[in-house]
Amino acid sequence: MTDVRPGWVMLDGFVFIRGANTSLPEKGYRPLRAQGTTSQGVNFDIALCLADPPDTSRLYVLSPSDASPDTACDILAAHGNHFLFVITYFLRSHETSNLRCYQDPFICSVISRDLPPLLKRLPAHTEPLIARKVDGAEITLQRLFFPGDAGLLCRDEQVFAVAQLDQLIPISDSNRSEAEIVVLNTDGKDDDAMWEVKRLPILHPNREKLDISPWSTDTVISFKNYICWVDYCMGGILFFDAFKGRPDISYLDLPPVQGPPPDHPPVGRGYLQMYRGVSVTDEGRLLKFVHVDRIDGELVGPSDSGYTITSHTLEITEDGDMGWVQDDIMHSDPVLPSVRTRYDFSILKFPLVSMDDAHVVHFLYSEATNDGHYKISVVTVDMKTKALLSTHPYIKAEDRLGEDTDMYEFKYCKLKSFLPIKFPMSVTRKRKLLD
Repeated sequence: MTDVRPGWVMLDGFVFIRGANTSLPEKGYRPLRAQGTTSQGVNFDIALCLADPPDTSRLYVLSPSDASPDTACDILAAHGNHFLFVITYFLRSHETSNLRCYQDPFICSVISRDLPPLLKRLPAHTEPLIARKVDGAEITLQRLFFPGDAGLLCRDEQVFAVAQLDQLIPISDSNRSEAEIVVLNTDGKDDDAMWEVKRLPILHPNREKLDISPWSTDTVISFKNYICWVDYCMGGILFFDAFKGRPDISYLDLPPVQGPPPDHPPVGRGYLQMYRGVSVTDEGRLLKFVHVDRIDGELVGPSDSGYTITSHTLEITEDGDMGWVQDDIMHSDPVLPSVRTRYDFSILKFPLVSMDDAHVVHFLYSEATNDGHYKISVVTVDMKTKALLSTHPYIKAEDRLGEDTDMYEFKYCKLKSFLPIKFPMSVTRKRKLLD
């Protein structure tokens, strides 16, 4: 008997760093395991615990007991059935006894349900970041990976590009700016690919002037031939054609929506990010923008006046011109009365479009429990039929007392959406169908 499964998963952005002998959760799916080695010779295992949406998938990093206690791991980006993560750790120098930060980026590729994932360690950054000049002297920093800076674009398991947006710099005596991007391109023929620092003028054909100074990246996605950096508060996307012979970077406005001005204090940025989401769907052919607009205009807190959910699709002409078209809109009342009643007028947050269906959107909803703690659910709606499809538990209040206390505390302060990854359909079949 066959069991049709979605061809994608929602990978939790929180990485579970555990000991080498940790028992993995039994969610009905066979974990996929692989082994890796850091640049300093420390071995580690990873385990992917996969689940069908709206259930969530997890990445475990299983470290030996002699690993650095300060080891951290962040998932940076994904494209197709590949994702990019970085392991960060500190070691003391033998020469100076000072602590030094090391970062090892890895690409993980899932190609078969019968084989472990492929892990490829990428070279570390070598070029320092020149931050600014003070009294004619350059101030340099170690170039590091941070979530939201780097994107991944893959053609197959061997040909890929990684690009990190490090700085946006105004061009003197002009209305333009340039982007400093560090890029790693590999053609799969050798392992000698190195990082290159590129400074590219930002094209903005739909704007006469562009003040890029308020820019702060919220998320990075891959769409067609582009690595895209998104700033929800400024309301724009930077498209970088990583495989182009002479790469360029261009700016496109997001559809105009309700929200604070670009110069709003930073706290407003975090709240605004909860209500907007850019997603790739329909086998990578469509780029969707979904936003939740509160009728009361507030950024946080319960709302008695309801909200609307609107989606737009990016259209690209044969000449390469881009523009947004609105396609779906829902109102919380009376379209979603079950959500409104059950969740006490709460607002759905962090929209993520299904990779299989361009009209299905997953949201996060958090609510307080009677004992003063919180729980989070995944709420799924169909924007086309304007129907509530499901609610699914994500984080339970009792998780704060178990082995996932670190995840519970992290999500309390830094709740974010998931990383969609397109995996082979056979990977997420239930164990009973595999054995």
